[in-house]
Amino acid sequence: MPQNVIGRRSPYKDFGGRHLTITQPEHAVPFAGLVFNPDGSSFRLGADYEALKYLAAALNFNFSVVASIDGQWGGLVDKDTNGFNGMIGMVQRKENDQFWFP
Repeated sequence: MPQNVIGRRSPYKDFGGRHLTITQPEHAVPFAGLVFNPDGSSFRLGADYEALKYLAAALNFNFSVVASIDGQWGGLVDKDTNGFNGMIGMVQRKENDQFWFP
């Protein structure tokens, strides 16, 4: 893979093999989807997943994808604490590293 894929000015050239946990909505098909095999195992596919794999290779990280705990993208649920639900809340509470959506 070319070394200049990300760009020369980017500080994010190497994540040092770090593992990232990424949340994605389950209803993101056809951009990304979770496919279940008859034996109960599953795998992800779609354009978004392929883009993540490419970024992981270019930036030297690996990742796992999890579903939003409540199926929501994220909205303000507590004005006093600025608490969010959904994928945004999961990042806010440090339950994962980022969210990815189509």
